[in-house]
Amino acid sequence: MTTFSRYALSSALILLVAAAGGSGLLYLQHRQVSAALADDHLDAIRSAQSLVERGQTDQLTVRAQLIASNQAVTGYIVQSLDSALPGTEVDYASVVDLLEERRSQLGLAIAAVLDADGRIVAITEPLAGRESFGDLAAFRAAREGKPARTAVFADRTRLLAIAIQPLAVYGASEAYLLVGMPINQVFAESIAGVGSADVAVLMRTADGPLIAASTLSATESARLGTALRADTGKRDGRFEIAIGGVPHRVSLAPLFGDADARLVALMPSSDASAVAAASRLPLLIAIGMTLLLLSIGTTMLWRRIHAPAEALQRMIDYCADSGDFRIKAPLDGGRTIARIAVAFNRACARVVGSQKP
Repeated sequence: MTTFSRYALSSALILLVAAAGGSGLLYLQHRQVSAALADDHLDAIRSAQSLVERGQTDQLTVRAQLIASNQAVTGYIVQSLDSALPGTEVDYASVVDLLEERRSQLGLAIAAVLDADGRIVAITEPLAGRESFGDLAAFRAAREGKPARTAVFADRTRLLAIAIQPLAVYGASEAYLLVGMPINQVFAESIAGVGSADVAVLMRTADGPLIAASTLSATESARLGTALRADTGKRDGRFEIAIGGVPHRVSLAPLFGDADARLVALMPSSDASAVAAASRLPLLIAIGMTLLLLSIGTTMLWRRIHAPAEALQRMIDYCADSGDFRIKAPLDGGRTIARIAVAFNRACARVVGSQKP
């Protein structure tokens, strides 16, 4: 194998290693950008969730105050609850009718009056398996006179956000007003519209998480439920999950700070990858330019150093083998090769001069 062949092979190997390194760098950059884009979308979803939750809390609080601050309404509730004769039943039907009227006017899902222990005294519609709200932190806060808090509870297959307003400040001692709004499709779409990603609202059931609302299709929602039930080890935070064989970046967080409800935000890995792919062009150009410059550099190195050095070596071998010193090496190549050629020419000239009679 000639010197040029060895040099060409070495140069090709260098370029191959550089290309492989560039490909690896491109792959890492693609993954990092994809993950960063997915997390940006999920961050937007979390911010949107906070805004929508705050808005719904404000709506619940205002609507509860609108009912409770109406002296005619509060007075009627107090009168109905206190007017029963000893040994007779309280006429709860009239209170329910009044609550239903206000519920319908204000666009609420439910309205109820609770006693001092949180037991339901009157409610616009029965709730599945619940007769008291005394175990809720929101009720305890209301009873202690703290600012109203929003709570979440599941009723059959629906999820409700509620607020509890003490009626004592409006003249009804030992009574509390409860109002509720649904956490439904509109709620989910409000969050998804800001973050540009799909979301699903989960409610806890005895059989595992149940999707109460979702911006996904019915098929995708079913697949999401199956994936979450199969992967019970997932906790709040971000993780990867496969939904119908498609990898997704997922964020799981409580709704209204309640452990019984979760918001799932989903970002398909393919969507983030598609956006990341659009950002690869500058890096591809940079890698291509680097390889081009490396090729030009190795070619110039051959012409500047290796080729003149090989030519000088051939001359030295010729002189050593033939004894003919009447040659003159060209002063090509770099400074070092040129100095060696000058010294060689001077040595040859001295040998030729010493051979003259």
